[in-house]
Amino acid sequence: MNFSFICLVSMPILDGVLVSIKNRFMKNVTQVRKETPDALDRLQLLLNKQALMLNENRAIPYVVFADGIYAGNPERKAKVAKIMMTFLNMVQKIINEGRTDGSIREDVVPSTAAIMFIGMIMPVAIISNLSDGLFDINEHLKNVWPVFDRCISTNS
Repeated sequence: MNFSFICLVSMPILDGVLVSIKNRFMKNVTQVRKETPDALDRLQLLLNKQALMLNENRAIPYVVFADGIYAGNPERKAKVAKIMMTFLNMVQKIINEGRTDGSIREDVVPSTAAIMFIGMIMPVAIISNLSDGLFDINEHLKNVWPVFDRCISTNS
């Protein structure tokens, strides 16, 4: 489902869009868990999957971060918050697993690293949209992953 039409839809449809976004986020996490047991590899794969998803569905950051989507609707705001917190918790779990297996430094705070993880892609998706795709998300991923890896990895 392409979410670019979001401004044209009614609020009940928007609730369905939120369910679809949640399912896509969770599907990406489930897939990377199946693809590799290594925490750092999982994080890199997840970053790439999230970038692809956001590139193909450019309205997702606007749905997730636009106050107008849930202003005056605390239930919808709670749904968006739950989607983001569930995703953050899943990323934190991967980071904790890496701390346990020794691939991620013990001094890394999982909640902080998870927010940094989201920060590597969500703002970039918005910038890419604003630049009409002139900003190269794939090039960004090539550059940002090694920096993040050096921040959290025991092998850096």
